[in-house]
Amino acid sequence: MIMRTSALFVLGALVGCGGNGHAVDAAIPVDAAALTCDNYCALIQAGCTGPNAQYTGVDSAATQQSCTQTCVLFASGISADETSGNTLGCRLHYAVEASDMAAAAPAVCAQAGPVGDVMSPSPAVCSGNDACTTFCALEIKACGSQDLPLPGDPTDESNASIFQYRNMASCMSACSGSDGKPAFDKDHAYGPAARGDSLACRLYQATQAVISVMPDAVMFCADTSRTPTGRCAGPATP
Repeated sequence: MIMRTSALFVLGALVGCGGNGHAVDAAIPVDAAALTCDNYCALIQAGCTGPNAQYTGVDSAATQQSCTQTCVLFASGISADETSGNTLGCRLHYAVEASDMAAAAPAVCAQAGPVGDVMSPSPAVCSGNDACTTFCALEIKACGSQDLPLPGDPTDESNASIFQYRNMASCMSACSGSDGKPAFDKDHAYGPAARGDSLACRLYQATQAVISVMPDAVMFCADTSRTPTGRCAGPATP
């Protein structure tokens, strides 16, 4: 059981699940047991850095916003003692471990991140056994859908809407392969280095799309489609 009630982290970032844009640069008390996006993002950014980073951006504010905008899609769960289930509580548990002990980061940051486990066809731990759910919820939030486009129905330079799927169900069908076409590759690791035609690359680009404005959103959303372009086209790596 997690007994620690608070810790101090120095953050130059946005604080709050809403990404409210208020910059801070001070020691912020973090209640490691509280199921909030503030706590989760502070802890995972402190503990999962470099090759273990789960959220990134052009600066610390963008990184924080990518985390918080993804975090709000997680079910809360019961507590930070959870070690399974697609919840914030489960991810927070492993974020605490990573922030408490740097040596643990390579083993636990994937569980703390958006996938909830190491990417695989059958992920476990905090994934809810299906990384497609997290991807599709984030993708639809970031890029809209045919049934419910983003406000103003933004379009690309060819005047095509930037949404990639009809709705959540069609995204899930594409991701799982239940639409009769190949399922998205789930054998390559999620993270900032992910490239090529994989769920890992699509999910990473969705974490960027959710904080992007036009015209950058066009590029990121195109990479989340069934037939991605740019970064997520071609052979998957690493």
